[in-house]
This record gives sequence, structure tokens and C-alpha cells, in this order.
Amino acid sequence: MPAGILSKDRKNESVEGIVLMRRGENTSDVLSHVKAVITELNQVDLPEGVSVQPFYDRSQLVENTLHTVGHSVLLGISLVTLVLLIFLGRPKLALLVALTIPFSLLFALVLMKAFGIPIGLLSIGAIDFGIIVDGSVIMAENIAHRLHDATKKHDTTVLPRRC
Repeated sequence: MPAGILSKDRKNESVEGIVLMRRGENTSDVLSHVKAVITELNQVDLPEGVSVQPFYDRSQLVENTLHTVGHSVLLGISLVTLVLLIFLGRPKLALLVALTIPFSLLFALVLMKAFGIPIGLLSIGAIDFGIIVDGSVIMAENIAHRLHDATKKHDTTVLPRRC
């Protein structure tokens, strides 16, 4: 193969081009726009026998990442709820703690969007979400303990003293 020639899988000669995404752009929107432009180029503007073919398509990576994040959030909520139900035995408290996970994530995403913070920094914030969930578990445990003490006081009967 002559030097300076690019080919994919040692087949036909190719010319390489790279699409760079601007900072702050939505990956899914950029990928769908690139696919639309490639389709248009292949149908209209290129000579016969020449076509634009994607070599590395990140759309599958983005979809897999979003699926993994969603799965992890649901698994985290389920595990927290199950553990709290087993150890505290109070479904309302378990549900309250489980709801802090998606609401804290939603709140963080809204604030990140409002302040222009890139979504990539969310992975650093995962530690913060762990702290939020831990704090919620501690508060729920304290509430369960106080409720248990309050019901214990009402269960005791006071017998009158005889003189």
C-alpha cells in the first residue's frame, strides 16, 4: 500500500475527515445532524462511486451510557428501599429516602444547566449524591428511632398508687 493512502480494512482507498463537536453542544443533536448531512451529501453532492461513510459513530456509546446511568439509578433506588425496609421496617421512610435520589439528581441537572456547567462534571458530583443519600438514610433512621420511642411511651400503662 502506498504511503499516505488511507483505507478501512485494507479495502478501497479512502479520505479521512473528522467532525469536531463544539464545546457545550448536545452530543445527540450533533450526531443526528451529522448523519443528516452525510445522507444529503451521499444523495446529491458527490460524484458517482464516491460516498461518505462513518468510521467511528459515537451515537451507540451515548445510548449505552444513558442506559447504564438509568439502570444504575433504578438499581440504587431499589437497593436503598430494600435495605431500609429490611432494617427499619417502615415503608414510608424507605420511600422518602428512595425519592431523594432522583430528586437530587434532577435538582443538580437543572442547576448545572442554569449555570452552564458541563454535564461531564456530573461524575465528580456522584460523591455528593452518595453523601445526600447517606444523610437521608441517617435522618430516616433517626425518625424511625424517635417514632419507636414515642409509641413505646404510649404503650406503657400507669397504675395508680395505693395509699
